Amino acid sequence: MTPISKALIWLDRKLDFVVILYLFLGLFWLLNGFDKFFNGENIINFNGYATKAAIVDMNGTVAYTFQPTEPNGWFGVNRDDKTIGYFARLGLPSELALGSLYIVGAIEIILGVAFLSILFYKPLLPKQLENALEANKAFATQTVHRLSFKASSLLFVAFMVMDILFGDRTELWEHGTFLLLTAFAYRLYIDHEQIEAVEEAQISSSI
Repeated sequence: MTPISKALIWLDRKLDFVVILYLFLGLFWLLNGFDKFFNGENIINFNGYATKAAIVDMNGTVAYTFQPTEPNGWFGVNRDDKTIGYFARLGLPSELALGSLYIVGAIEIILGVAFLSILFYKPLLPKQLENALEANKAFATQTVHRLSFKASSLLFVAFMVMDILFGDRTELWEHGTFLLLTAFAYRLYIDHEQIEAVEEAQISSSI
């Protein structure tokens, strides 16, 4: 067997697909949560490739060009303005829009940390603190993690309801897709936990 084949086999065994899903959900919620608090700035893109249209004079010389505005910054979409616009369609005030936006953002950050804790909370903790967490039934039974999946699903359902009320079918499609992905990831999580429980029982009985 060649070294490349060995390396690929080792990589395949080390990459757990369920872990990748946890990582995705953790980063998804964490970054989306921060996105609610940091707005990008719309700036005009003067680059030639971005030109949408042009007006030429009688000599064929370009007199004017139409340049688009594009979000600039770590978090591109201006969530404040977008959410205020959504709520305005229903005649709701901007204060309610921003308050709801920031509450959702805080919930998303908490969910992101909870999902990432599935991957990192044991390896990064001192043994004494790890034992203390294991003594806590909410962690020892993975209740916190299961609630994270369920809270994610409820949040997506809430998003879909608002998408329908706001008339945004694109967002409705996206949130529906994420809801299905969350359900799929939850099924994998439960299967993974059941397999581990069976393996631990077999090891204990053989000792």
